[in-house]
Amino acid sequence: MIGLPDALDIDRFRSAITRRLGLQFDEAKTGFLGDVLLRRMEKLGESSHAYLAALEAAPAADELALLAEELTVQRDLFLPQPTSSSGRWPRSCCRSA
Repeated sequence: MIGLPDALDIDRFRSAITRRLGLQFDEAKTGFLGDVLLRRMEKLGESSHAYLAALEAAPAADELALLAEELTVQRDLFLPQPTSSSGRWPRSCCRSA
């Protein structure tokens, strides 16, 4: 069984993410980062020490891509999808007030 990451593990993870991906997370995201770290450790079957050592030293490109996907929003929730068969936005979406 893989142990839960502690506060020092999450701080190391946060630092590695900033160095490797340029993403910054404040203290309010500590729980989220802990969840992501735990999922990656479980998926790879590694302890926090082993996973973080690899991430800090020479992470695989596919691992960085997976982390980037998990740590960022991947879709635009602000605009509706085009509804016509032409793939264009409806005029009502683009009118100014």
